[in-house]
Amino acid sequence: MRSCSTSMSCSSNTCLTYRRAKKGRLVGLVEGAWDQKVAPTENCAQAHAQPRELASAASWRVACRLKDLGFGSKNWPPDKYVQKWPTGAWDKFADKKNVDPMVYDNKAHGLLFP
Repeated sequence: MRSCSTSMSCSSNTCLTYRRAKKGRLVGLVEGAWDQKVAPTENCAQAHAQPRELASAASWRVACRLKDLGFGSKNWPPDKYVQKWPTGAWDKFADKKNVDPMVYDNKAHGLLFP
């Protein structure tokens, strides 16, 4: 069991995220590594531009989303604020979606976080 924020229950590499409505009512559970929050495009682009240097929540959200879409390793648990840009998973995703892996723009962001 790995630790997560108070809104998550995790075991192995999968988290169940408790989604809440604006008034705090429980809406439902979402299974997967991604916490259902969309990182700002600018933050993702900055993390993409510095793939080996910048560890950020945006890199973590991209890594989690790619993992949930099947582009990450099953034994690869992304860690928030430690995760750097997931270059290998991003390259696979970009190839599959026919986007330039060297560019992170609004088109790529829209494909990753619909």
